[in-house]
Amino acid sequence: LVRWSATAALPQASAPTLDVTLPAGAAVLYDVAGVLAVRSVSVPASSRLVFEDGGAVAAPRELRTRFVRVLGEVWAGAPDCPFAAPLTITLVGARPTTESLDSSDCGGKAICVSASADNVVGARLELHGTATAHAWTRLRATAPENGTTLELRDAVDAAWAVAGAKVLVTATDFPLLAADAAALGVDNVWRGTNEVRGVASASGTTVELDAPLHFEHFGEQRDTASQHYVEESA
Repeated sequence: LVRWSATAALPQASAPTLDVTLPAGAAVLYDVAGVLAVRSVSVPASSRLVFEDGGAVAAPRELRTRFVRVLGEVWAGAPDCPFAAPLTITLVGARPTTESLDSSDCGGKAICVSASADNVVGARLELHGTATAHAWTRLRATAPENGTTLELRDAVDAAWAVAGAKVLVTATDFPLLAADAAALGVDNVWRGTNEVRGVASASGTTVELDAPLHFEHFGEQRDTASQHYVEESA
């Protein structure tokens, strides 16, 4: 592996309008500290991008980009070696967007993994983080507007409470009206009432959030006239 930081053809500082393509035939170790922002990252069919894992105590790394095109391989951890360091890949840009990386069907704000004429077997995206007993679960009670507590169906483990952990609480309501979105500072109505919050603490089936919820999130089953249950929880 050659280090990204030692490769002259690759940016060492943010350049938000720059399209980056790894050198053909190269296996590159992404070791950039902090945040690196570029317009796009392309991995050719003969190339491989591997994110460096410095362990749980390592400084966070963040790659901010509009597109990632994978024709070769991208790795962060492996099935028998989970990635432990804090790593974020953030897709930026307007939403919705019609912008595209190239003439392919990848669309915008995407990690596009596909075969090519040079790699008919297909590309690989391998992301293996620290294992958790429940990567997702459902609410067992409705989370009210302005609430900061989630009551869950399943008990969660310590992985939910690590520094920087976030939880997505999915929508159980209709998309926002434009006026409501503007009042809440949400950039568009398409985000609906999905909400992301930091985890202040997690124990058993209870998660405490770092900030109140803007919306109610339904967490119950409804009994219909036919005596069948309808699952409506987030």
